[in-house]
Amino acid sequence: MKLFKFKSIYTKFVVTIVLIMVISSFLSLTIVSSMIIYMLHTPMVDMMKDKAAEIDRLYWEYNIPPDELVKLADTGYLTIEFYEDEALLLESVPEITPEMLDDTENSMDGLLVSSKNMKSDRPPYLISDVADRWVLIKLEIDGDMFRYIAMSLRSVLAISVLLSIGIVLIAVKRIVRPMKRLTAATQKVAVGDFDVRVEYDGVDEMGALVKNFNTMAQELRNIEYLRKDFVSSVSHEFKTPIASIGGFAKILRNDSLEPSAVKEYADIIVSETDRLSKLSSNLLRLSSLENQSIVDRVHAFSLDEQIRRVLVLLEHKWSEKHLELEVALDPVTFNGDEELLQQVWINLIDNAIKFSHESGQLTVKASTVDGEVIVRISDSGDGMDGDTLNRIFEKFYQGDSAHATEGNGLGLSIAKRIIDLHDGMITVNSGVGTGTEFEVRL
Repeated sequence: MKLFKFKSIYTKFVVTIVLIMVISSFLSLTIVSSMIIYMLHTPMVDMMKDKAAEIDRLYWEYNIPPDELVKLADTGYLTIEFYEDEALLLESVPEITPEMLDDTENSMDGLLVSSKNMKSDRPPYLISDVADRWVLIKLEIDGDMFRYIAMSLRSVLAISVLLSIGIVLIAVKRIVRPMKRLTAATQKVAVGDFDVRVEYDGVDEMGALVKNFNTMAQELRNIEYLRKDFVSSVSHEFKTPIASIGGFAKILRNDSLEPSAVKEYADIIVSETDRLSKLSSNLLRLSSLENQSIVDRVHAFSLDEQIRRVLVLLEHKWSEKHLELEVALDPVTFNGDEELLQQVWINLIDNAIKFSHESGQLTVKASTVDGEVIVRISDSGDGMDGDTLNRIFEKFYQGDSAHATEGNGLGLSIAKRIIDLHDGMITVNSGVGTGTEFEVRL
């Protein structure tokens, strides 16, 4: 069974803390009261016992009559009464019995009658057997004193509890305030508002919760943007190949086509299908990278060896064009995302191969200068004019229409975004008829 079923966490906090505080305060009051009673009770009893011993000594040493003993032994705090008759004593003090008096005759300290209850109106008193008479020694303290002490303690407790409740109400309200803001923010996220953020400066558990919430909202926003951007880009870029596939598929339905024509149209459909597949993969990768803010798979690896593996991977392409390779790779160890950077080298080297002339030259160099990694990839192609250079990293832009069917204009956008995530820089040096060189600095 749940202890509290309040809907408000603020109420739960307040009730729980107040209950704990009240219970602990009453326990503290009980302990303090017991200590005060003990501190007051023990000296009182010792005083009466000392007075009884003094009376007994004065009587036996100096044979002083009881009336005189009362005058000599009496103080402002004690009242001393002698009783020659046991019956008179029993009548005066009704709470004692003859059996108790019989025990008193055999006791050195006498009979102590006291109450350790602070609410009692009767202070402690002592009955002793002195000079063959019963002596009653009473402490002349008003019983209201005990009640006053108890009332004072209760008043202090009440004031402390009230002040504590006020402080708790203020403190808990401040604690719960960010929770309320977080609740309101989660409601907005639930209806699709991923731009909402919660402000909180603390570094405690609530601060960690708010930080995680803001991160979650940011990631949800990125996912939403990725989805919208992907849908928009796909709908725009897929129109041409889909129309081409649909058109040639309709032509193939003509039974009078020559076998050579059927094969040609089928090859076009296959080519356009491959193009669509690559386009969708690159779009998804680029959208993911654009909505990624940090590189989270960082480790040290050999960058020069990675570039060598990429050259081997693309060997069939540069071999077909009979390109001459100039490779100068210094040993370079780099901390970064190995998988993402491999995509950079694949895109740049593949472009260099694609735009190089037959039997041209492909140059790949890597070095380290003042702690900065510099990679240069150049081809011996036709180069680019100024307008193409200005737009080379735009999505879907293809400056060379002759090679438009070989790509989709996303490779360089992907490469640049990966380099940006590594806090690097990519530049292009090119001119018409002079070839092109890409320089990457990490």
